[in-house]
Amino acid sequence: MYLIIEKPSLTSHAELIKQYTSVVTDNMEPLYGFWEWPTPTTGVCRTTIFPLDLVEKLTQRLTEMGL
Repeated sequence: MYLIIEKPSLTSHAELIKQYTSVVTDNMEPLYGFWEWPTPTTGVCRTTIFPLDLVEKLTQRLTEMGL
């Protein structure tokens, strides 16, 4: 029942991740990040490499589940 209720959310997030990673060229690592404001006057951009192997596993699992 949970999967039926959450299917639209799961598929839209999976599609967003797929679109994001599909525009990254093969010779580049896909990064994602966020802007953090530790104080009102300074900010820091934090980034990390997107785990493409996890994206592939999630896509495969969602396909197996028919989502």
